[in-house]
Amino acid sequence: MVKIDLDRLDNEQKIRVLKKVVEKYKLSYVAQKLGIGRSTLYRYVVGKIRKVPDDIVSRASSRNRKGR
Repeated sequence: MVKIDLDRLDNEQKIRVLKKVVEKYKLSYVAQKLGIGRSTLYRYVVGKIRKVPDDIVSRASSRNRKGR
Protein backbone atom coordinates (compact mmCIF):
# COMPACT_ATOMS: atom_id res chain seq x y z
CA MET A 1 0.00 0.00 0.00
CA VAL A 2 1.36 3.40 -0.98
CA LYS A 3 0.81 6.36 1.29
CA ILE A 4 0.53 9.71 -0.47
CA ASP A 5 2.21 12.75 1.09
CA LEU A 6 -0.12 15.54 -0.01
CA ASP A 7 2.33 18.26 1.01
CA ARG A 8 4.73 17.07 -1.68
CA LEU A 9 2.17 17.02 -4.49
CA ASP A 10 1.59 19.98 -6.76
CA ASN A 11 -1.85 20.65 -8.23
CA GLU A 12 -1.10 18.74 -11.46
CA GLN A 13 -0.24 15.64 -9.45
CA LYS A 14 -3.37 16.01 -7.31
CA ILE A 15 -5.47 16.20 -10.48
CA ARG A 16 -3.72 13.08 -11.78
CA VAL A 17 -4.67 11.20 -8.59
CA LEU A 18 -8.32 12.21 -9.04
CA LYS A 19 -8.24 11.18 -12.70
CA LYS A 20 -6.96 7.71 -11.80
CA VAL A 21 -9.68 7.21 -9.20
CA VAL A 22 -12.38 8.44 -11.61
CA GLU A 23 -11.05 6.10 -14.33
CA LYS A 24 -11.36 3.18 -11.94
CA TYR A 25 -14.72 3.95 -10.31
CA LYS A 26 -16.50 6.44 -12.65
CA LEU A 27 -17.35 10.07 -12.00
CA SER A 28 -20.79 9.73 -10.38
CA TYR A 29 -19.69 7.09 -7.88
CA VAL A 30 -16.56 8.98 -6.83
CA ALA A 31 -18.43 12.28 -6.48
CA GLN A 32 -21.06 10.61 -4.31
CA LYS A 33 -18.47 8.97 -2.07
CA LEU A 34 -16.52 12.22 -1.71
CA GLY A 35 -19.67 14.18 -0.94
CA ILE A 36 -19.20 16.66 -3.77
CA GLY A 37 -21.18 17.37 -6.92
CA ARG A 38 -20.44 15.57 -10.18
CA SER A 39 -19.87 18.89 -11.90
CA THR A 40 -17.37 19.98 -9.25
CA LEU A 41 -15.43 16.73 -9.55
CA TYR A 42 -15.49 17.04 -13.33
CA ARG A 43 -14.06 20.56 -13.07
CA TYR A 44 -11.24 19.27 -10.87
CA VAL A 45 -10.46 16.42 -13.28
CA VAL A 46 -10.39 18.56 -16.45
CA GLY A 47 -8.42 21.33 -14.71
CA LYS A 48 -11.07 24.06 -14.78
CA ILE A 49 -10.62 24.36 -11.01
CA ARG A 50 -6.86 24.51 -10.52
CA LYS A 51 -6.73 24.32 -6.71
CA VAL A 52 -7.85 20.88 -5.57
CA PRO A 53 -8.39 20.73 -1.78
CA ASP A 54 -6.09 18.32 0.04
CA ASP A 55 -9.00 16.65 1.85
CA ILE A 56 -10.63 15.71 -1.47
CA VAL A 57 -7.42 14.11 -2.76
CA SER A 58 -6.84 12.40 0.57
CA ARG A 59 -10.33 10.88 0.67
CA ALA A 60 -10.13 9.86 -2.99
CA SER A 61 -6.77 8.17 -2.55
CA SER A 62 -7.84 6.38 0.63
CA ARG A 63 -10.90 5.01 -1.21
CA ASN A 64 -8.63 3.84 -3.99
CA ARG A 65 -6.23 2.07 -1.60
CA LYS A 66 -9.09 0.24 0.13
CA GLY A 67 -10.33 -1.04 -3.19
CA ARG A 68 -13.85 0.28 -2.71
